[in-house]
Amino acid sequence: MSKGESECIDYNGFQTFDFPFDAFNGPMNDTSCSRAVYILLTPTSTLDRPPTKITRRDGTPVAEIHWRWFFKKQRIVLGEKGDDVRSGLLQKSSSSRWTFKDAHGNHFYWKDLVCYNASDDQVIARYTRQIEHYLTLDSCKASLAVHKHHLAPETLDYILLSALLMEMKRRVSERIHGQHPQPPKPQKQAHHPLKRLPSKAANY
Repeated sequence: MSKGESECIDYNGFQTFDFPFDAFNGPMNDTSCSRAVYILLTPTSTLDRPPTKITRRDGTPVAEIHWRWFFKKQRIVLGEKGDDVRSGLLQKSSSSRWTFKDAHGNHFYWKDLVCYNASDDQVIARYTRQIEHYLTLDSCKASLAVHKHHLAPETLDYILLSALLMEMKRRVSERIHGQHPQPPKPQKQAHHPLKRLPSKAANY
């Protein structure tokens, strides 16, 4: 993929979800109907980094991320029964790519804020970071735009999980280096602006 291709993406056919409060706390809403699809909960603590629990809107468990903290290793507990425990979900395949698999074994990868299908390098998702600048007009909510062909829970669960893991990597790095998230740059559109699909297009 040549330089600049990721900035020219056709977002027609994508469904947008937003995080009204924070990517790690509160609902992830389907913006076409303002309905919660997932609920995320990360308790506040000054002593450690509490796990992030993810459930569906009906309370069904999806995953629990136990974050790395000093000598504690990262663990990801998947499924309703919590019987699928992994040390990680993302694998670094190059200096800028982090790969993962969904429940069916399909391969995808994140490159910065954009997620691609590894089989054909087509964009399947894009994450927009939360920006909070109280003295400027640059504030914006975190959001996740996902292609309509990847809205099944067997894939969407893993896109969300991997997006959270990537965002935590950024936040930890920014804390270490004393940096702050910057407002997103305007995205070039290949053909159509990002559209909201009717809620019936997704079966969560």
